[in-house]
Amino acid sequence: MVIAGPNTVFDGVKGCRLSDILDGTSNTILVVEVAGTGVNWGEPKDLNASQLTYPLGTPGGMNPGSYHPGGLHVAYCGGEVHFLTENMHAPTFQAMITKAGDTPAKPPPVRRVP
Repeated sequence: MVIAGPNTVFDGVKGCRLSDILDGTSNTILVVEVAGTGVNWGEPKDLNASQLTYPLGTPGGMNPGSYHPGGLHVAYCGGEVHFLTENMHAPTFQAMITKAGDTPAKPPPVRRVP
């Protein structure tokens, strides 16, 4: 699912251009894994950035999560996919979902998806 809300790539009805992603496409999360919501992957349903809860990774509810032990997969605007740990610091994750929020350098992934 995508995360929508102020300063995210999906901020309102106006589309986002790549040039609007000031943090860089390789530093900005586009899509997150979500498990146990009952939402079909093709359904036009987004996650609300202001309603996310932490820690990440727990399946169920409208929150990034998975059935993988230890975390979840995310895809960045640049096309990279990484596995993030469930105990990621909340302010770091919040910065990574913004397109222009002085995102700190992204932590190294736990493992890359081939």
